Order: sequence, then structure tokens, then C-alpha cells
Amino acid sequence: PDPQIFLVAAEKIGVKPGDCVVVEDALNGIVAAQKAGMATIAVLHDHNDAGEFKGKADLVVERLSNLSLSGIGGLFNAKNKKLKKRL
Repeated sequence: PDPQIFLVAAEKIGVKPGDCVVVEDALNGIVAAQKAGMATIAVLHDHNDAGEFKGKADLVVERLSNLSLSGIGGLFNAKNKKLKKRL
């Protein structure tokens, strides 16, 4: 999956890819967003399951209403800790 659509979107809104979060319901979208360096949230529906996102999405939710700003903020904190460990 090509991350270009996510990179162009980030550029158009003037935000660094590492400061973006992508909410997707397709595995290819999650993979593309990860390649772009963005945090990812997978949303489940009738035609996917949590298992397909295991090890790919940063967070998996059953529905959009399960998201909160603090949960999304936690993604960035977790990603920053992982990045610091790599450096």
C-alpha cells in the first residue's frame, strides 16, 4: 500500500506525518499510514476483525464512538516513547 495519499494530506494541512493519526477500517489503509509514519486506529465492522490488525494498527476500536481525545493522545505518547527507545 502506497502512503502517498496520507503524506500529501499531511502536507496540505501543514502537519508533520508523525503528528497525524489515521482512522481506517481497511488493513491496506493502516499499512499505508504506518509507512507514512503516522499513528493508526483501526475501526472494526462486519467485514473485518481485530486479528487482521494485530501488530499493524496502534489501536483497534469496535466503533468510532469508543474513541476519546485522551485515547488518541495516548497513541502519541506511546509512539514517542517507542521512538526514544530506538534513538
